[in-house]
Amino acid sequence: MPDSSRDWRAIEEAPRDGRRILAVVRSTQQWPAEVEMIRWAEPGHGAEKCWIAADSGARGAIVFAEGELALWMPLPEPPKGV
Repeated sequence: MPDSSRDWRAIEEAPRDGRRILAVVRSTQQWPAEVEMIRWAEPGHGAEKCWIAADSGARGAIVFAEGELALWMPLPEPPKGV
């Protein structure tokens, strides 16, 4: 079985061009670590760019501070023929 842990990279190396990526959100006292799909974007008109959840909607963005994120990896390619 392949070791998928080697595919994770430091969040500081993540692309800041708007593409969606997978990221590990660090654990807290209230929640265990989890994986989120995020992107580097403007959370609102005129706001400074930051990491936001890819499923953020018109009612508001889910914003992540750099310190909340540990690792990232690119999304896998979709299967051929789909």
